[in-house]
Amino acid sequence: MPLLGKRCSKCNALKGLHHFHNSIKNQDSKGNTCKSCVRDFRPNKRKNSLAKPDHPSCSAKNFAGSPAFKSKKAEEAYWREKERQNKNTNKGSFVYYCAWADRPNAVKIGFTTNVLERMKAFLTGSPSDLWLLAVQPVNGFEEEYALHNRFEEYKIRGEWFHLKADLFSYIASLDQTVAIEQFREFPEHYQSSIYVPSLSSFIEANL
Repeated sequence: MPLLGKRCSKCNALKGLHHFHNSIKNQDSKGNTCKSCVRDFRPNKRKNSLAKPDHPSCSAKNFAGSPAFKSKKAEEAYWREKERQNKNTNKGSFVYYCAWADRPNAVKIGFTTNVLERMKAFLTGSPSDLWLLAVQPVNGFEEEYALHNRFEEYKIRGEWFHLKADLFSYIASLDQTVAIEQFREFPEHYQSSIYVPSLSSFIEANL
């Protein structure tokens, strides 16, 4: 008579063979643990990506695929650094005006919430030094779009514009204090590649 069921090695319950996964290790071609027990005891390898913030087994820190840590100290250091980055990032919204030192007659009008990180991204892709002409606090990226529309006729491509007289006058009218304050927060090794030029030196570069 064929075997119709067996006991689970975990819960010791007598169950039909259809409650067991297939296995080549046993004569009955079924595993020793029932599917329910396998599901309950199997490590959840994707718990970080599947867990929700309000799940009792998930804290805000290990939610959304945070990295695995070798020690508690490493985890604490990681989150301290994340908090520091967030503080630096959440300083407001800005429209920045910058140009390459070797091509000062082309100006980029861009939006960012972190001026330093944006400037670092530019320097990574170019051997030239960068001029930070002005930084303008704004309420949102809509103000950047308004400036793009205002100077549309001078557009080169993307967010880059020819530095014509009225665009130059507009940039010159902005308070450079914000740009200088942002510049002072840059690490020293970036200050050697990013400049906040005076109005007179910028005029000379474009003569």
